Amino acid sequence: MQTTPQRCHPQAVSLTCIHSPRVRAPTEIGPAFAQHYYTTFDSNRAALQTLYKDASLLTFEQEQFMGMQSIMTKLTVRERAARIKD
Repeated sequence: MQTTPQRCHPQAVSLTCIHSPRVRAPTEIGPAFAQHYYTTFDSNRAALQTLYKDASLLTFEQEQFMGMQSIMTKLTVRERAARIKD
């Protein structure tokens, strides 16, 4: 039985999803993910929303943020306000 390959997320071009013919080694995936995350973090934080789900947990400076909405509020609104105060 042949299965139809599933399409990867459009922003995951450099990461190769698990349904692709070539599964990459963790030593390739980790650096590619980190590069994607921090490039996006610096240029368009709102686009990071696609990486978080309702079960995601972010711990930042001993404070925890549960779920995509809470995490995105931390990464966008709160961080911008902190910079303005400095």
